[in-house]
Amino acid sequence: MGDTSHAPSHDGQSQRLTSYEVLTSRSDFDWISVLKDAGAESYLTGRNGPCPFCGGTDRFQFSLKKVAWFCRVCPEGGGPPSDFLKRYMGYTCFQQLADHIRRFYGIQAGTQGEVQPRPAVPPMPKQPAMDKAKSLARMEAIWSSTREVKSGDAVDRYLRFRIPGLKHIPREIRIHPALEYWDAPLESGGRPILVGKFPAMIVRGFDADNNLVQVHKTYLTSDGAKAAVKHPKKTDVGVGSNSFAFRLGEPIGHTLGVAEGIETALAATLLDGHPVWPCHSSTILSNFVLPEHLRTTVKMVIIYADSDEMKMGRKAGSAAAAALASKLRQERVRSMIVRPAKVGADMADLVAHG
Repeated sequence: MGDTSHAPSHDGQSQRLTSYEVLTSRSDFDWISVLKDAGAESYLTGRNGPCPFCGGTDRFQFSLKKVAWFCRVCPEGGGPPSDFLKRYMGYTCFQQLADHIRRFYGIQAGTQGEVQPRPAVPPMPKQPAMDKAKSLARMEAIWSSTREVKSGDAVDRYLRFRIPGLKHIPREIRIHPALEYWDAPLESGGRPILVGKFPAMIVRGFDADNNLVQVHKTYLTSDGAKAAVKHPKKTDVGVGSNSFAFRLGEPIGHTLGVAEGIETALAATLLDGHPVWPCHSSTILSNFVLPEHLRTTVKMVIIYADSDEMKMGRKAGSAAAAALASKLRQERVRSMIVRPAKVGADMADLVAHG
């Protein structure tokens, strides 16, 4: 099924990338990838939308051309991507920002470039309380309009096509019959554009304290294909947490699995039989915290890592899995990393292609 190494892959190039200044001055350095990995993908549309820092509906824009953020209401008015990342993560000093970039490349500060497991970033709030209340209300409204997945509906067709042989769809996955899909305004000051209403797969994300912090939406067609929209997979604005999981079933034994994507998690459950919780992204996966109510029962956490390709000296999925494994060992929880042998594959690919 794949190797079970606990060390991230690295090469000579990644060993030479040692400092924040060197990394960010490289001609191939990609701030967009860094910000997406931090969970900010929904703000990187290049169009007007809500501000992650002060709310609203269309006051904010991240310019993909200038690689900078702008807000008509925030006192600062905007700034470079480094400033966006610092504010988005709740960092209070430059050192935290620099450490984040080094962790992105699996580089430990103070070394001569030796690649180390990327440590978890503690959850940080990034929205005012009023916006948090609005976000919670919106997510609860979406969930209240969902229903159980039934044989032959859009979600059932999508998952059974994506994961051949899938025997059971967890009750925590539900279908919204007609969820609105909005695009950002075409021009500054414009209104968001309602593209249409689509069947959607909905899953809720909870933090370690059992608080609802995120909703994942996969927009579909009636026959179970991904909808023809710009971003068929979206998370909601959320409440600013970067540590959560979509809990697809409670463990009934001593083993719990975690993974990045929903389909990856379901495929791993099909193969190994125990519940696997998706965490949405590599950064969120590396920040996973075992809920308190499971600490007396769960003795083993299996981390199903994507076998991702090397990009700028780094494998995001492997680095995140290694960081989580290291953290779990420090908490005296046994862990094991499982990944497909084929580069570029995840567990869902393994099931689909044998």
